[in-house]
Amino acid sequence: MKIVSPKCIKMIAALVLLMSAALCQSVSAQLTFGQFNYEIKTDDTIEVFGNRVDLGVGAVNIPDTIDGKPVTSIGLGAFANYWNLTSVTIPDGVTSIGKSAFAECFSLTSVTIPDSVTSIGEGAFIECENLSSVTIPDSVTSIGEAVFEGCGNLTSINVASINPSFSSLSGVLFDKEKTRLIQCPGGFSGSFTIPISVTIIDLFAFAECSSLTSIIVTPANSKYSSLDGVLFNKGQTRLIQCPGGFSGSYIIPNSVTIIGEAAFEDCEDLTSVTIPNSVTSIGDYGFVDCDDLASINVESANPNFSSLGGVLFNKSQTSLIQCPAGFSGSYII
Repeated sequence: MKIVSPKCIKMIAALVLLMSAALCQSVSAQLTFGQFNYEIKTDDTIEVFGNRVDLGVGAVNIPDTIDGKPVTSIGLGAFANYWNLTSVTIPDGVTSIGKSAFAECFSLTSVTIPDSVTSIGEGAFIECENLSSVTIPDSVTSIGEAVFEGCGNLTSINVASINPSFSSLSGVLFDKEKTRLIQCPGGFSGSFTIPISVTIIDLFAFAECSSLTSIIVTPANSKYSSLDGVLFNKGQTRLIQCPGGFSGSYIIPNSVTIIGEAAFEDCEDLTSVTIPNSVTSIGDYGFVDCDDLASINVESANPNFSSLGGVLFNKSQTSLIQCPAGFSGSYII
């Protein structure tokens, strides 16, 4: 089982706080029906949750009605961390899948999303690492960030061709006009070319795509560019994403001033990185899960950062920022 990255932990922790707050507000109203907990909403419909006492493992079929009332939503974190859940069938009539609804359901391999669903919340299927296929029906009009992040066996995200809001290209999820790149599935393999129309790339769009070997941007794109398969903003002052399948050493171009959040995350075959004098900012989790990264080297004239023995520090070496994951042997701070 893959260890969840600190970035994912940060996001899941925020959702857990929301779940806890919601539970504190509604615990008195939560009822039980067989394997499920549920709440009656103000419009007299049902929001369903898993029941950790009664809900077993394997396949789960969510009911379409409870006590004669229609089930219309799956709640915030409803089945989060149900590690032995293998498949879910959502009934017609459900219109929303809540934030983090199936987060970290590591054994989940399939989910049936009906044509009634209109919204899928942020991180709804985050870290469902064995989810192998998913189809977004034509009814869905809203998708949150990082919905399928960390789904390492998901090779494509399919969208119904008549969906008015979303589309897919080579299994990658976009909005309908392909101006927003939402998610590259974790199991995507090879090179991907970003079309000219893209003006927004979601923060976690390429996270944990360990078999993605290069990201190519169509040269006429007005917002983004690429160099040697690495994704940058148009002026190449911000390094956005090194693809997870990058192998060997990498020298960051002198034009770069910002290394974005999680820019090198899951670059498991990256062996060394050289940071130029121009870099003034390094985002959180910049080098997380880089298993073979043996050294991070900073050019000596950089005014903000330094390195010693391949370990990354601030300039004055009063703050140790990152020891590379591939560092071998003992280290004296």
